[in-house]
Amino acid sequence: MKIAEEYEASGHRVLIRPESVETVSEGGIVIELESSDTYKRKQHASQVGTVLAVGEGAYLDPSFYGIRWCEVGDTVRYAKHSGSLIYDEDLDETLHLVNDEDIHMRKVK
Repeated sequence: MKIAEEYEASGHRVLIRPESVETVSEGGIVIELESSDTYKRKQHASQVGTVLAVGEGAYLDPSFYGIRWCEVGDTVRYAKHSGSLIYDEDLDETLHLVNDEDIHMRKVK
């Protein structure tokens, strides 16, 4: 699996790996949940993810009071329809590139 050092976000952008909404049985079978309420709740909460890269210009705006809100490895909640989706062929997954202001909160460690 790729590691965060292989990604570089530009400017004030933050690259995020969204949480997976798949359910896997104990035997390793992927369970289709598209029509279930559980799937809908997880899909709705899919704006949670892990920060892979933070651009050099992120959080430099005075409105952030000089505080860097997130770092690589943080779990964050971000605006669901913000930014751009980027498909990574090597990982066969979609990453989310958002502006720094679209990060709403981070999980406290």
